[in-house]
Amino acid sequence: MMLFILFIFIVIFLIDFPRLIKKKQFKILAIYCCFYSLALVLSILILLDIPVTSPMVLIDSLLKSINLSY
Repeated sequence: MMLFILFIFIVIFLIDFPRLIKKKQFKILAIYCCFYSLALVLSILILLDIPVTSPMVLIDSLLKSINLSY
């Protein structure tokens, strides 16, 4: 199953990556790589049955630390 997830992520990356390079959108590419890496890590952690904290909990604690609320 892990190989399937890696395969899907690689295929999606190979479809999007050349387009961003061709258009010379390097800032978007950097952001894309960060989010893409995070999604890959989270997918693998979930696949391995490792408990993952909800991203909303992390966002909530961040906003509370700077005295903002939603």
